[in-house]
Amino acid sequence: ACETILGQKVLWDTVAEVLDVVEKVPPHRGGVDYNRFLHRFHVVISEESCVGPTWMEGVLATMVDKLLRLSVQDLLDLFDQDKNGRLSIAELSEAVKRLDVGLSSAQVRSLFLTFAAHCDESAEEDIEVETFLAALVVAAREQNEEHQSRHARARKAWPKWATSYLRHLGRDLWEMGKGDHHLLELFKSFDADGNGLLDPAEFVRIMADLQASSPSAPALALEPASLKELAKLSDFDGSGFVSYVEILLALQPTDTTLGGHLRFDLFEQICSTVWNNAQALLRALHNLDPEKRMKVDAETLTKALHQLNSTIGGDSRAKRPLLKFQIEALVNHVQFGEDGLLNYNDFVDAFQVKDCS
Repeated sequence: ACETILGQKVLWDTVAEVLDVVEKVPPHRGGVDYNRFLHRFHVVISEESCVGPTWMEGVLATMVDKLLRLSVQDLLDLFDQDKNGRLSIAELSEAVKRLDVGLSSAQVRSLFLTFAAHCDESAEEDIEVETFLAALVVAAREQNEEHQSRHARARKAWPKWATSYLRHLGRDLWEMGKGDHHLLELFKSFDADGNGLLDPAEFVRIMADLQASSPSAPALALEPASLKELAKLSDFDGSGFVSYVEILLALQPTDTTLGGHLRFDLFEQICSTVWNNAQALLRALHNLDPEKRMKVDAETLTKALHQLNSTIGGDSRAKRPLLKFQIEALVNHVQFGEDGLLNYNDFVDAFQVKDCS
């Protein structure tokens, strides 16, 4: 496939060996999980760059650690206060206040836009609650070591069979279109006593049901004893129960596009657009910098991004890769200097291709 699409001048066998793409554990031992391989390389924002609010890293981990203890009903009550299945900025603001994570109103808006930018590209006023929670889990799980939450540190110590099993099962679940919505309904149906949490026996039953419906069954099948061990691993806070957030943490894959809802990186579409069109963006910034100071303020950066968007999409709004609120979300994440200016070469250089395996 690589030879057909990318040419035969590259020693692809050597590349495969160096990148270690051949699966070593069931259910695909000896084969290449091409879906995982294709989603292994992403355009991301460099950790040491001028893009990325430092306040968000710790906030995500703190939020997830507090949500681990909540029953599914308490979780929905927290974020879906008007019971319409969607999360608005006002509802997120109230939830953040209850969780006591210390965000200003401007930061709440920036957090909302960050998730809206990849959770639901058609909505600017609200997003689906289940999709938001799933995205929150992905984002918190991928924090750097300094800001990793308790669950992320615990997961690193899991045995390989457990991580491999959940990675394949979670991917199958999302690719079958049975992601966040289906998982929530399934969670409720297996919660026999209705307390919003799963005891080990209930957890074993829901996992047995999921693996039985997986296209990879019976290769993915675990014995009840192994599922009981998995229940202990998934109980991140040691309460003796597994919460809905803990189920999401266990099953949320990072190597697929998740039915179009999520990406590995919160800003992947935005990052890819900037990286693929870096020279065009630089030309727009040069044109908006008549004195050639190589610096711009937030308003000028926003204008340049809109110009880039129009250049790519032309007169058709549908063909423009970035929505207005996505551009706002990106600019909100830029760290401008004390003078309110940004070196725009540093901004463009912040977007890099990374091997996220």
